[in-house]
Amino acid sequence: MPAPPDAAITDPTHRRLILLVEDEIELLAEISAFLRRRGHDVRTASNFDEALAQLKDCANRLDLLLTDVRLPGGSGLDLLRSAGVDGQSTLRRVAMTGHLDQEGIDQAEASGAEHVLLKPFSLSELTRAIQPDASPRDIAGKDR
Repeated sequence: MPAPPDAAITDPTHRRLILLVEDEIELLAEISAFLRRRGHDVRTASNFDEALAQLKDCANRLDLLLTDVRLPGGSGLDLLRSAGVDGQSTLRRVAMTGHLDQEGIDQAEASGAEHVLLKPFSLSELTRAIQPDASPRDIAGKDR
């Protein structure tokens, strides 16, 4: 993934707590490093059970859940549905996958995903999807 053209986030008001859930370890490391370089606090999980534990641990402080759809031990769709059920309506949710068709994308959105990033995606696409004011986008990245 090439680095996006935008500069690193240095304003502490943009610092967010992000839970990144990805079972591909290299991709987990690359995305988490990218997000940290932009000033975010990042928690990581590589399977469903780790992700649930992280959700419980930081639920009241979490700003963004960024999860793969297919995970060892469970589904990212279940994580999307369970995240924020304790009244945290401001929690943003983004799904990542290389395996979804339009029906699967619809299921991810019905589960609470504001965006569905199709792998392989660029870091620029990731940056756009996680922006606080990002509008929902379809798989081609076009505004609805």
